[in-house]
Amino acid sequence: KILSDVIDIPRLRKTAVMLLLSLYEKEQDFEKAILIANHYSDDLDKSTNVQIANYYCEVAKKFSFNSDYVQAEEYLKRALINGSTMSKEVQYGIYCKKKE
Repeated sequence: KILSDVIDIPRLRKTAVMLLLSLYEKEQDFEKAILIANHYSDDLDKSTNVQIANYYCEVAKKFSFNSDYVQAEEYLKRALINGSTMSKEVQYGIYCKKKE
């Protein structure tokens, strides 16, 4: 709740967003992390793109485990756009799982 209030203060926004991303990452709530990152993308450095891309990969893995390959592939595409370093590995895993 406190970070949600602090995020509205322009001079503290970037710090609050980074703390929220860290919190959601620790909680493995990657969907919320993606929402926050997209909403406040103007306040984030480009260096966070890989971090955000990896969140997309984590969500893709979740969809893959639930056999929702269409959604998994959609999140992988978003990961690639953001420059994920692990998206090819995840993509291969989804491809293999689809073949089973």
